[in-house]
Amino acid sequence: MEESFLFISGGTALNSFVSKLKRHVHNITYVLPVSDDGGSTSEIVRVFGGPGIGDIRSRLVRLAENSPITSLLHHRLKPTRSEALQEWQAILSSSYTCPSPLSPTSTVYSSSRKLPTHPIWSGIDEPYLRIVESFLLYFDQELLSRASFDLSNGSVGNYFFTGARLFLGSLEAAIFLFSRVTNIHPLTRVFPCLRPSSFEERCSIGAQLRDGSFLYGQNNISHPPASLHSTHVNKNNSQSLHSPIDRIFYWKKPINENESPIEVEFSAHPTFVEKLRSSSVIVFSMGSLYTSIIPCLILKGVGEVLLTRKKRRSRVFQTTEGEQQAVSIVLIMNGSNDRETEGYKAIDYVNAIVKALNYSCQLSSKSHKMVDYPTSSFLTDLILMKNGDVPINECEIDEIEGLGIQVSMAERSIEGSKFVYCEESLWQQLEKITQGL
Repeated sequence: MEESFLFISGGTALNSFVSKLKRHVHNITYVLPVSDDGGSTSEIVRVFGGPGIGDIRSRLVRLAENSPITSLLHHRLKPTRSEALQEWQAILSSSYTCPSPLSPTSTVYSSSRKLPTHPIWSGIDEPYLRIVESFLLYFDQELLSRASFDLSNGSVGNYFFTGARLFLGSLEAAIFLFSRVTNIHPLTRVFPCLRPSSFEERCSIGAQLRDGSFLYGQNNISHPPASLHSTHVNKNNSQSLHSPIDRIFYWKKPINENESPIEVEFSAHPTFVEKLRSSSVIVFSMGSLYTSIIPCLILKGVGEVLLTRKKRRSRVFQTTEGEQQAVSIVLIMNGSNDRETEGYKAIDYVNAIVKALNYSCQLSSKSHKMVDYPTSSFLTDLILMKNGDVPINECEIDEIEGLGIQVSMAERSIEGSKFVYCEESLWQQLEKITQGL
């Protein structure tokens, strides 16, 4: 029986490993945060509300087979507002006479209707072209009844995704459509970490720093823009935080704009909880610790399920299908620190994960009483990068293993000026962990 994997992280670091994973395993679920508020996602959230879909769209594109339709959905519009609008209109140029593109009587479905001529559509079979074009048109028509929208540097995939979500009334249905159109393996699935209580509810995160100050918005925490009103994601911005991060939380805007944002709680998505219960390997993967991983953990239900499963780590048990199965809960640590984790050692990553999961357990308790379960309650394994940028020594490894965690090392590779995991070595370490069950 093939192992079932659950990967938790929205980070671009994991995106580069996805191509390796899909060659080795198909029964895999990716759970991603929906707090993205940078780039074209921020404009979509500003105008339409709802969860941030940028991380999900990015993961889906990485999982998709290479094809003209994947290239289309990976495409970004021109960087200036006027050029982006001109390019957008050119892409949809053959469809502007259709006021309701998904209506059964719309000329979108007319057999005599011309195919779009923009080069971006080249090589896409007509049935798939019509599906993508229709939802892009629906998105475009929705823009006409909304506030001014900035298309600059916009992701065509984000616009298709949003058109599908708005028309179908479901983020999960939009993910399913995207997966089928791009030919992602049916056993490979992608889900948001949470389900908002309303269709337009935003899922924003904030950070409380150790000096008591606050930052609001994922972009401001991880990649602060150059100016106050910019939403551009500047991943080269290495400006240090003025104080380390103490905790991450979800928040919403108050009715009175003069008041401080209101902290809110979310429950984990039902499918996320289901996969936490049933997967044989659960991985907290590479990515920004506080904006890609921890937003998926500080949800009601996550810590509670992991506690139950970790208690069963030492013995084999019966699944609902009647087959014997155990669980490994693995943290793949980043090979280098970023703005969120400046100066962190391996033990600091472990402690941050455990703190977030203890908070999740607190949310699940009726009294919301603080809890302090030990590290061994949530983790079985830690994979580190050999000779990476994060300093590691034997004493620290001994300290971590003393907490009940098995430590293994994967080789590094170089990508540009950064150390990244050697994909083959990382997969070998994951295989060894699964074989040890």
